[in-house]
Amino acid sequence: MKTWKRKNATDKKISFFLKYFLSYLLIFFIPLFLAFFTYSTASRIIYAQCSEHIKNNLKQACNISDIRLQELKSIPLTLKTNENIIRFHQEWAQADSQGSIITAYKVSRSIPKYEVINSTLDTIRIYFGKPSCCFLLGSNNAMRYTDKKEFWEEMDMNYSDFHQYLQGRHFYEEFLFLPSSTPYIQNVYYLLNLNNFYQEYYSSVILIKLSNQFFTNLLKDITVNGYGTSFILTEDNQLISYFQGTDSYQLTNENLSSIIQAGQTAKDGSFSFEGHQVNRIRSDLNGWTYYSMIPQSIILEDLTSMRHTIMIATVAVMIVGLLTCYLLTRHQSRPLKKIAEALTSLYEYGYFDSTDQFMFLENAVSTLIDRSSSFQESYDNEILRMLFLGENTLSASFQEKLLHSSIQLEDNLYVTGYLHIHNLKSTLTLSGQVMAGHLKEAWYGEIYPFSIDESNMIFLAVHKKKLADSTFLIYTKEILTSLSTRLLEETNCHIDFFLSEPMRCYQNVHQSYEQCKKLAQNVIKKSDVHVYTPEDLPPYQQIYCYTIDHEIRLIQLIKHGTAEKLGEFLQELYTENFDRLLLSEGMKQDLINAIQKSIQRDLTLYQSDKLISRIFSEINRVNSFDSLRTLLLQLGEAIQTHNNNTAKSDSEKIRYSILEYMQLNYANSNLNLQYMCADLGINETTAAKFFQELGSSFSSYLEKVRIEAACAMLSQKELTIKSISEKTGYCSDVSFRRAFKRVLGISPSEFIRRSVLP
Repeated sequence: MKTWKRKNATDKKISFFLKYFLSYLLIFFIPLFLAFFTYSTASRIIYAQCSEHIKNNLKQACNISDIRLQELKSIPLTLKTNENIIRFHQEWAQADSQGSIITAYKVSRSIPKYEVINSTLDTIRIYFGKPSCCFLLGSNNAMRYTDKKEFWEEMDMNYSDFHQYLQGRHFYEEFLFLPSSTPYIQNVYYLLNLNNFYQEYYSSVILIKLSNQFFTNLLKDITVNGYGTSFILTEDNQLISYFQGTDSYQLTNENLSSIIQAGQTAKDGSFSFEGHQVNRIRSDLNGWTYYSMIPQSIILEDLTSMRHTIMIATVAVMIVGLLTCYLLTRHQSRPLKKIAEALTSLYEYGYFDSTDQFMFLENAVSTLIDRSSSFQESYDNEILRMLFLGENTLSASFQEKLLHSSIQLEDNLYVTGYLHIHNLKSTLTLSGQVMAGHLKEAWYGEIYPFSIDESNMIFLAVHKKKLADSTFLIYTKEILTSLSTRLLEETNCHIDFFLSEPMRCYQNVHQSYEQCKKLAQNVIKKSDVHVYTPEDLPPYQQIYCYTIDHEIRLIQLIKHGTAEKLGEFLQELYTENFDRLLLSEGMKQDLINAIQKSIQRDLTLYQSDKLISRIFSEINRVNSFDSLRTLLLQLGEAIQTHNNNTAKSDSEKIRYSILEYMQLNYANSNLNLQYMCADLGINETTAAKFFQELGSSFSSYLEKVRIEAACAMLSQKELTIKSISEKTGYCSDVSFRRAFKRVLGISPSEFIRRSVLP
């Protein structure tokens, strides 16, 4: 009997041991398998992670550089209409006596200093070539150089040589590279032509010297913990700047050529070269190539550390598992029983208990969420960059990308903000990333930040509640003022915010960003103020309103609209800018110049007609809006007459037939690009290229035609929304409402309500 009991107890212990041991083994079998698999493939994982990390840093540096270089193009727009500069040029061009030279010097003292907010630029010069004259913008003297051989500070070119370099040259913009005192580093100058100061045999130019420190700071971040070498090359493989960290590769002309030659066969921009992992990325803006070289020995250090960690973790898991199973069979302790019950619940029932204290699943899910969040953040940053710069935001592909991002601006009120941190060098507690965290904590809504550098950041602020425009701006100012005051007390850093007007629709983000930049350039900083809005601009510095939507409407009305509709649009544009805003004479001229550029850009193909060419010439010389309005009405009539009565080329006939067909058949719910091309007998590629030249797609243009017709029907107040949706080619009123809101930013009901208001 005792023998049987002893045998029964032994069998129970064996059964108990096997049950929990097998349960434990099943739960940790997959992690153990993954651990051994990771150990064997750790080399590829480490190399892939390092390469991806460096590529992200390269892309970020390239994007920051492109954004800052794009901003340089706004400088001549400001300077060419400056009344003091124009007056100086007139005086200096006539400086044939001592008296007129003195007058020119006096005028030069009144030219305002162009304050650069960020660290991209070193100096800005304006050069007039007849008589030869160059002065630093904002300095009190304009020095005359004729036969003198004086050099420009760090440059190897003197004024006389530069004057000779410009003679007979005609360009809009270009880069000039000159050697500096540091080996293998160039002084980079950005030259922009001032066409309105052009005289015979020479061009007046703006010379913007880019900061060498700006490039160094960019390249410094493209390393692994300070190890490696990074550099930038021009399209001609000329070295612009470089950064050499610890254990860095020494660059020479010979090995630089070898690196370039080795990279020509790399498909994904990554390759190995003399014990270094090399990554590169090319800018689409200027053709510059950004390189990073990381020693493979540094990468192998991480590999060895990772393998040791995997081995230790694997052995520890096995020891703990065996010890736990032994203790369970040896002592039958209550805490270990609870652990075993939690572990065996997966084995017995297929899920974890709700009382389970282990965080295995939660940790795994958190890791996946973190990786997904990192990808989403990079994706959102790319969308934000395109929104701020206005890059292809009207295309269907961008709208699809915007829908998949976390940026929700549809029917939401938002402001764009430009943040600048002063005295950043005096403290290490603030940075762009830290400021983004502070903003998200203080803001009741969504903040979408985009960091330019450590001291400068752009952000979109969207409130969760539905607020009026004026209330929204007041609320935003209060929050940012409170945050700035608190951080000033804690960190001794003065933080300025420059806010745009409250806006809706993602198409206006670029305009709101331009408002922030102009506000930052024109508002004089006050020590006791932190937040600035367009209201802080002096009246003579208010910004005109002429967006990409205005340009599209203007061109379409000139080419296909009636004289009455074109006149109504021009009156609307006049009211919006001249009645509601108080613009300076220079800003009024900027508005006229913007409209003139729209005409030149979109209607150049009609200049072969003599009448239209004459109207074009008169438009380019006009200086008042009233005269411009009269000429635009004449231009619209002439272009439409040209389209109707003049023998057009085959491509023009096709374009005209496409637009006419869509105006006549938009009510067809089955209308698409393939259907239309088959009906007209034209090639789909030709039709798609035509819509691409319009800056749109077939579906987007058809949608605008339908919504325009729907607006006319809604204004008559004779049909229901459902009837209008059927008459404009929509299968249901739901899809019609969505399309209406997507195009105009408001619902059909809201449109009717606004049209009823006096």
